[in-house]
Amino acid sequence: MTMMNLRKLTTRSAAALVFVASFSPISAQADSGATPSTTAVVPTAAAADFSAAQASYKAALDIYAASKQNGADFKNVLQAFSTFQSAYKDRVKAINQAFKDAALLARNNFQAGLAAAKTAAAKAKNRATRDAALVSATLARDNAVAALGALPTRPVKAVKASK
Repeated sequence: MTMMNLRKLTTRSAAALVFVASFSPISAQADSGATPSTTAVVPTAAAADFSAAQASYKAALDIYAASKQNGADFKNVLQAFSTFQSAYKDRVKAINQAFKDAALLARNNFQAGLAAAKTAAAKAKNRATRDAALVSATLARDNAVAALGALPTRPVKAVKASK
């Protein structure tokens, strides 16, 4: 691995660590007795976009529910749903990318620690630390996706009853 690649990897690992460290507090216990904890918060800009899109969609849906006969209202609801759906998918992508970065960081730290470890106990402690980091990252990802809630179903235009 060249020095430039090592610097890029270190920079990415540090960025991933900072991002993962900003999530809500979650702790996992390793066999060594240490309790590593990770806090993670989804970026505030993405959270604001998501919240705004969700509020816009709900408002448009309420207007549509009040007057199902008007085709223009349905177009507004459909556009609001599309915006909300893309914001939702962007949030899920950001959450999954944070998980991938945390898993890569855990893997790189494990490999570096394994190369430096001389005894079986040190290697076992290194494995436990990696496993705890992966569990923490998985819990952070699952909690963040659960906090988003389920994506609502696509709105369907009301059909007039046939005579």
